[in-house]
Amino acid sequence: MARRFFSMTAASMGAAAVIAPIGALAQAEGPAVALDPIVLSGGLTPIPQEAFGRASTVLTEADIAAQGERYIADVLRSIPGLAVSRTGAFGGLTQVRIRGHEGNHTLVLIDGVEVNTVNQGEYDFGGLLTADIDRIEVLRGPQSSIYGSNAIGGVISITTRRATAPGLSGAAGVELGTSNTVNGQLALRQGFENGGLSFSATRQVSDGFDVSGADGEDDGDRNTTLNLTGDYALAPGVVLGGTLRATSRVSDFDGFTFGAATTKDLVVDAPGDYGEVDELFASLFLEAEAFGGRLDNRLAFTFADTDRVSFTNNAKSGDNSGIRRTLAYSGTVALDASTVATAAQTLTFAVQYEDER
Repeated sequence: MARRFFSMTAASMGAAAVIAPIGALAQAEGPAVALDPIVLSGGLTPIPQEAFGRASTVLTEADIAAQGERYIADVLRSIPGLAVSRTGAFGGLTQVRIRGHEGNHTLVLIDGVEVNTVNQGEYDFGGLLTADIDRIEVLRGPQSSIYGSNAIGGVISITTRRATAPGLSGAAGVELGTSNTVNGQLALRQGFENGGLSFSATRQVSDGFDVSGADGEDDGDRNTTLNLTGDYALAPGVVLGGTLRATSRVSDFDGFTFGAATTKDLVVDAPGDYGEVDELFASLFLEAEAFGGRLDNRLAFTFADTDRVSFTNNAKSGDNSGIRRTLAYSGTVALDASTVATAAQTLTFAVQYEDER
């Protein structure tokens, strides 16, 4: 079902939809520097795209905005080799498969944090909005030698927007669309000389539509997402940073009749059937150079907590949750140069401890 969104500039603030950057807070950026394309998640260290030996696709903030979609799953539909399956209306359980593999063979990272559920091993893209997303990397083909068995099909690595210049900047906006859809966004970013801090909040509410086609209850979606990222250089070559992302959503769905006599009877209107999902992802990392930049060290702790509750006829019918804690260290040594940044040949070693409950 197609959706239409309408937005207007600040000159029409009396209208129903307003998009207005906080221009008074924005700082002028310096001249742009053209760099060769880099795949950040292609290995244990970033790698030039032309040197990456597998099929990959990189979508920038501009690419995402040009598609005009509100859910990342709909953006991924345009990438070759990816199959996106959504159950029900917008916000419903959404799987992404790469090259025919199952959904739990696709590893998903958001700001470096693994967000696949502990119990099923896959990530539900139903609540991932495009707001505040800066970059999407899709690595097609097995990446299990680096990322483990969850990456047999491939990796989808998502990076949120960061402060890119000193000073305070931000944006705020409201959009209205069909199905009584309202999307509100707020972002504030503070750039420092030695780092930056970024915060964003998104609230989207939609009545949706009746998936069963029986002119019954509309299957809506209510989504609230908060995101906080930051980093700060404690000393030359020493950076401390972290991320915190929380999503809370409620999505309606209809019933499914197994063994229905006709296709029309497969999906039935089910008022009072819905699901609640709460997600919390966090990370804290320390990066430090040693031996004059010849050795790069990174120590990171990540945390993921997902809680899903389903209701049938307004009564709780299912409840499951999973927690993942990961502590990882990696070191990269320059083999043919005095620093890792200038080396063509490097050696990376790593150790990781993971606890799933």
